Amino acid sequence: MNENIHFIVEYRVNDGMEKEFAEVRKKLMEMSEAELGTIAYEWYTSDGKNYHFYERYENSDAVVQHLDNFGKIGSDLSRVGIGSILSLYGPASQAVIDLLAIENTQFFSNGTGFSRLDTKG
Repeated sequence: MNENIHFIVEYRVNDGMEKEFAEVRKKLMEMSEAELGTIAYEWYTSDGKNYHFYERYENSDAVVQHLDNFGKIGSDLSRVGIGSILSLYGPASQAVIDLLAIENTQFFSNGTGFSRLDTKG
């Protein structure tokens, strides 16, 4: 196993806020793409209102960096919808756990298996 941390986030766009959501999503995508430790930042929907975000980070330090950056524009996302981290996978540091302790997050730190994903670029 590696040190990667994965999130699954559930999010629902508030009624009438689809245009604003698209603007916030664009900002978040650009922010996350600029973070060197962000491996994947993918948002999935079947109806344009309900989303699951899949986020994968190189390690706990990358998660802390992302959360710090997210704090600068996260209120915009909260204004246009509601979300929560459903599950976090990987060996999260205590710092990451503490930062996400206010969520109803399930932490799964012990895993087995493999990934063919090259996390070093």
